Amino acid sequence: MSALANFFDSSTLLAHGTCLFWRPDLLWLHVFSDLAIGAAYYSIPVALLLFLARRQSVEFTGLIGLFAAFIIACGTTHFFSVWNLWHADYAAEGLAKALTAAISVVTAILIWPMLRHALVLPSPSALEQINDDLSIQIRERSAAAESLRQSEDRYRTLYNRSPAPMHSLDAGGRLIGVSDYWLTMLGYERDEVIGRHLSEFMVPRSAVRFQESHWDEFLAVGEVRDEPYEFIRHDGQIVDVLLSSRLERDQTGAFRQSFALLVDVTDRNRAEAALKREREFSELLVRSSPQGVFAFDRDLKLTLWNSALERMTGVNADEILGRRPELFGDGYGASGVLDAMESAINGRSVTIADEPFVFSTAGRRGFFEATVAPVYGEAGIILGGVAFLHETTEQRGLEEALRQAQKMEAVGQLTGGIAHDFNNVLTIVAGNLELLEMRLTDRPDVKRLAAAASMAVSRAERLTQQLLAFSRKQQLQPEPLDLNAVISGIRDLLRKTVGERIEIDFRPGEALWQSLVDRNQVESMLLNLILNARDALPDGGRITIETENAQPRSSMVLGLPPGLDSSVLLTVTDTGTGMPQDVLDRVFEPFFTTKPQGRGTGLGLSMIYGFVRQSGGHIVIESTEGTGTRVLIYLPRALGKMVPDAAQPHREVSLGRGETVLVVEDDEAVRQYACGVLDDLGYRVIEAETGDAGLVATETNPEIDIVLTDIVMPGLLDGVMMAREIQKRRPNLKILFTSGYSDTQPQEGGLVSSANFLKKPYRPADLAEKLRALLLASAT
Repeated sequence: MSALANFFDSSTLLAHGTCLFWRPDLLWLHVFSDLAIGAAYYSIPVALLLFLARRQSVEFTGLIGLFAAFIIACGTTHFFSVWNLWHADYAAEGLAKALTAAISVVTAILIWPMLRHALVLPSPSALEQINDDLSIQIRERSAAAESLRQSEDRYRTLYNRSPAPMHSLDAGGRLIGVSDYWLTMLGYERDEVIGRHLSEFMVPRSAVRFQESHWDEFLAVGEVRDEPYEFIRHDGQIVDVLLSSRLERDQTGAFRQSFALLVDVTDRNRAEAALKREREFSELLVRSSPQGVFAFDRDLKLTLWNSALERMTGVNADEILGRRPELFGDGYGASGVLDAMESAINGRSVTIADEPFVFSTAGRRGFFEATVAPVYGEAGIILGGVAFLHETTEQRGLEEALRQAQKMEAVGQLTGGIAHDFNNVLTIVAGNLELLEMRLTDRPDVKRLAAAASMAVSRAERLTQQLLAFSRKQQLQPEPLDLNAVISGIRDLLRKTVGERIEIDFRPGEALWQSLVDRNQVESMLLNLILNARDALPDGGRITIETENAQPRSSMVLGLPPGLDSSVLLTVTDTGTGMPQDVLDRVFEPFFTTKPQGRGTGLGLSMIYGFVRQSGGHIVIESTEGTGTRVLIYLPRALGKMVPDAAQPHREVSLGRGETVLVVEDDEAVRQYACGVLDDLGYRVIEAETGDAGLVATETNPEIDIVLTDIVMPGLLDGVMMAREIQKRRPNLKILFTSGYSDTQPQEGGLVSSANFLKKPYRPADLAEKLRALLLASAT
């Protein structure tokens, strides 16, 4: 620090003015000269800095800045010279000169390389020549620009006044030009659209498609044609256009602009849409028509096939359009439709009534009415034809079913009445035979005769049950059944029944629904069907049993009752002799049989028919003589769960204990038989012939413990009506109903139930069991 202080110490030094002896003329000469030089030096850098600030593109700016610093340093030394005239600060002046020297050396070093570059710069004459050349180029470019402007003006005039709507887009899809017709079409002013994205004038779905697919595809391909878009007019109306665009690139291949032409197809689209709606409506009328309609050309090839025909024939339109309808000429009926089509091509209309048909695809046969007419074009030329088909199968089937139902109902009433009377007789015969057997323990020879008579009575009972089955008056116990399990359970029995020469092929349906039917009647029905099939196969053959879930329609199955749209189908098919049509028409008639004398009763199919109809099902038999028979049975589907069989408990039959029984029966023989049995069983008996007499007996004999009554009786009160009146007066009095034929079926929870109903013919043991069960129930 002391060295530095000594360096700047000027106390021993004399001011420079001393050397001039403080002469005023010399002193002020130096002052003014140094101040003038210093001020000049300081002004030069300022001018240079202003020049660089306004001419930033000047080369050698760094060197110029260094030169400005050198000049400022030089000017500073002159200011120190003026200072040192009066002050001896030679150290500071020396440092300023040293800084100036350093800057001067650096500037001198750098200026020589710069000189080589500076010499390259054009001289004033060269600059003048360059300036002249530039002036010529500017004039030429101005002329070219003017020519281009005039050309662009002409182009713009043509572009704007073009009779077609056009626009130009930049690389971002924004409008840079539109024609007047474009503006007119969409109702905008030019300044409202220029610079806006084209998608802003589209409906949302068109805008999304333009932005997401069209524009990228256009940039890649360079051209698109007739792209459909929906634009929005200024007033909100929709305009349908076809947009065709072409991309224009510059010499480098970069995007320059795109040109697009728009075609307004709004009116055309609306006309086409109206025509399409009209055509679709017409086609809808034809296709939804309940009548079958088809059209064909001059080569008889189909051009229209409506849905009604699809349902009728089972053939879809796409399977048959463009082909000749050969199916109308196949099989059963040999339909005359093809001939009628030929006639239509020749200019004649043809009407066909009750034409039979069979379609292999639909797998059914039936009848229809048809009208086939020619179709004319311009100048009366026949282009083809059209046919209207109305199926009469169901109508004919309903008429036939009605006739058959009336016939079967009449026969059923007859057979039911016979069975009712026959049951009364069998009740007496069977009961007395059982009593006789009980009393002939010491006469075995006579007892054998009674047993043989009892066996004959049992056969008569089965015959009566068959009659009741046909008349649909038998007592059924329907339950949910697995038909596959039922058939599997009796398959061995069926095979033993038909013998070794006949094969039984059982094809169980998968995931089979349960059917609501009586198990015993189903087994009996199957056995009867197998026996019939066996008799139709004298030389052996095959019987096929099939089960499946079915959802039949009344239009497909003749006579199908309501409620069977969800059913279980049992099909039994044989390869036997088949049946002619006249036999097929009578197969369900009771006692009708084609078997030799003594080989059958003619009640097998009648019983099956009655059971199926009483169960709410439907049966159809198809047969062709010489090819075999197929029986289709539709059984109602059970919606409840299947209940497994329960073992029947053993029931003890007890004798009476002196109770009083009122017997109400209009048939005297049956009444006497019942009274005799009850007397033997240990009961006191009171008789009544009619329901009216029975009601009076219950009022005058309060000791009566139970009533045994027939259901069907003459007079004002039948058995059920009498029972209702008795229950009003004596509600705790038990009543046991009995009948061999009745429209009143036992119903659980009703007045007549399985607990208090005894079917005729009945045995003494049956009567004793029912009476004792009811009396025990009343005691508890």
